[in-house]
Amino acid sequence: MKQILQFLKTGATQVTNVPCPAVQRGQLLIRSTCTLVSAGTEGVGAGYV
Repeated sequence: MKQILQFLKTGATQVTNVPCPAVQRGQLLIRSTCTLVSAGTEGVGAGYV
């Protein structure tokens, strides 16, 4: 699965492949087909915006 990483020192972002999490008894793993990444609010807390 894909995951977006943001490096707090530089503010750079990177898309990387990571393994899917293991599903334990009594849990669900939901596959999303679409998602949205905000253009700015994530950077506010880190001081980039």
